[in-house]
Amino acid sequence: MAKKTVLSNYEETEICRLCRSGLGTIDVGSLFNVSPTPIVRILEKNNIKRRKSSVSYDEESFWNNVELCEPNRCWKWRGGFRSSGYGHTSRYRKDESAHRLAWEFWNNKKIPKGMFACHKCDNPACCNPNHIFIGTPKENSEDMVRKNRQVSGERHWCSKLTKEQVSKIKEMRNNGETLTAIGKIFGITHGMVGHIASGRNWKNI
Repeated sequence: MAKKTVLSNYEETEICRLCRSGLGTIDVGSLFNVSPTPIVRILEKNNIKRRKSSVSYDEESFWNNVELCEPNRCWKWRGGFRSSGYGHTSRYRKDESAHRLAWEFWNNKKIPKGMFACHKCDNPACCNPNHIFIGTPKENSEDMVRKNRQVSGERHWCSKLTKEQVSKIKEMRNNGETLTAIGKIFGITHGMVGHIASGRNWKNI
């Protein structure tokens, strides 16, 4: 079930009451089907102290970099961007895709290794979890084909790939996908996949 983004006055009053009683924001969020971050904002608005451990700094600071709006619209990332158009940020000294973190924070679980966070809206800057679905490499490739973002038919491997596809290749490799499997999806040799993954080619992405 998608989490709420708008709360009624009654719900806000109940949230304040429960948090005053000592219940943490994550627990309250579970009761009202809402992310901890909107609850933190409600508490701040009402000058209510919260337990410091109730929501991580990572998550709170992350959502502060997202333009939250109506649940059916794209939520634009306001932080840094890769040249491919995807938002990214640093977490635990590791470069992370913003849309993947958005899905993980919202659903309170990690994306399984080797799986992709795919955009229904086809907007790489979007961090609305309702616009993101988790798919296998095959499903991700099929989604690219449906949206006419598949590899073109030119002979030279470099002309086949867009910046977005190169970013996907690097992400797949980081998630443990084999060179051969990636090469089959994008129509290039496993050697070329290795060059891309290691940064020998497409160094700017």
